[in-house]
Amino acid sequence: MGVLYLSRDVFRFIWRDFKAGHFLSMFLIGAIMVVGMIASGHLILAALAGLIGGFFVKIIEKTEDNSKKQLINVFGGHPSRVWLEKDGVEIEVDFTQLKVGDIVIVNAGEIIPVDGQIQEGLATIDQHILTGESQPVEKASGDKVFAATLLLSGRIRIRVEMAGEETVAAQIGQVLNNT
Repeated sequence: MGVLYLSRDVFRFIWRDFKAGHFLSMFLIGAIMVVGMIASGHLILAALAGLIGGFFVKIIEKTEDNSKKQLINVFGGHPSRVWLEKDGVEIEVDFTQLKVGDIVIVNAGEIIPVDGQIQEGLATIDQHILTGESQPVEKASGDKVFAATLLLSGRIRIRVEMAGEETVAAQIGQVLNNT
C-alpha cells in the first residue's frame, strides 16, 4: 500500500495524460514497472521506483509552473515609466497614466509599451514574441505597433490605441494565465 502512496503523483500524471489523449507515456511505463516489481515480490525496489517517480513529477511540475510564469510575465509586463509628448514637450510619466490618443515616444532599445500607430519616425522592431517572425520588421509612419515588442533601432512617436490590459500582449498573457 505504501508503494501506491509513493506513486500517487505518477498516477495523477497518467490520468492527466489520458484526459489529453496521450495513452502511452513514460509515467504509464513506470507504473507498469512498479506493478511488475510488486507482482514479482521486489517491494523495496517498487517503493524506491515510486519514490523516484514522485520526485521526477515534482521537478516536472516546478519546471512547467516556472515556464508558465515566465510566459505570462513576457506578455503581461510593461515598463513602469514612459515618455509622453504633451504640448510639444516630452515628459516622463507613470505607465498607468496613459490613455487612448496620447503620444508616446519610444527610443531604440526600449520595449514598446502600447498598441498604437506610428505618427512619426522609422523603426526596426523585433516582433517575434507576438508573431513568431524570426526577422525584425521595418516600420514607418502609419504602421501599427504592438506592446511587448522591442524597438531595435530608430525613434518613434506612437499614438496610443490600447494600453495596459487592453493590449494584444496583455490579452495573450491573460489567456496563458487561464490555461
